[in-house]
Amino acid sequence: MLKMDYEGKTVDIHGMSEPEAIVCLNNVIDGLEKAVRAITIVHGYRGGTVLQTMVRKRYRHKRIKNKIRTFNPGETVFLLYNSFDDDY
Repeated sequence: MLKMDYEGKTVDIHGMSEPEAIVCLNNVIDGLEKAVRAITIVHGYRGGTVLQTMVRKRYRHKRIKNKIRTFNPGETVFLLYNSFDDDY
């Protein structure tokens, strides 16, 4: 689920299986405007760390420039390449 809040774009993948979460993340990131620079992924951690590990270590997408672990262990921020970057 994609939502907008005061911090920007957020995707909540709580309760999804790993394959469902990958499809969701791919669809969301592919659908973002090219000017978007960051997206917060809420994956949780208390019900297990499968999604946290997938998001932080295994998940790849061509727009992800960097992954940032926040002070909240249940979320990760993706810094994205955008249309203003020379590398994109």
